[in-house]
Amino acid sequence: MAFCVCNTSAIAFAETYKCTINGATTFSQSPCANGTSTPANIPTGEVAAADYHDALKRNEKDAVALKKLEDARHKDELQREKEMKSLAAKNAQAEHKCAALRANEKWAKEDLANATMKTEKKARIKLNRASEKTALSCKTN
Repeated sequence: MAFCVCNTSAIAFAETYKCTINGATTFSQSPCANGTSTPANIPTGEVAAADYHDALKRNEKDAVALKKLEDARHKDELQREKEMKSLAAKNAQAEHKCAALRANEKWAKEDLANATMKTEKKARIKLNRASEKTALSCKTN
């Protein structure tokens, strides 16, 4: 986890003085000898202890919230994957059933083509029923 303290108001300032001597500017921790110094607030980069601890607490809360979100996302992904597998299995089963129905229809056509005068009516009924079953159960592309 990355940690960042971004509260600039909590940055401490060191006692620093800006001195100008003969046109040259210098910085010092003590006032200039000739008395022309002005205080210069330069941040030291130090953070107040209370702000640091507050940031740690916020970071811990954010880490807990992030973990909850990641867990919820993972759970949703697993559920979607399960649903997709179930749907794929149902589609495969339906396609297998359609393949069997198409085969029966094909065989019924062959039976009609090879039927005698005596068996032709029965073969035609068988073909019509096989065609209807295929049309009801299978999508035609």
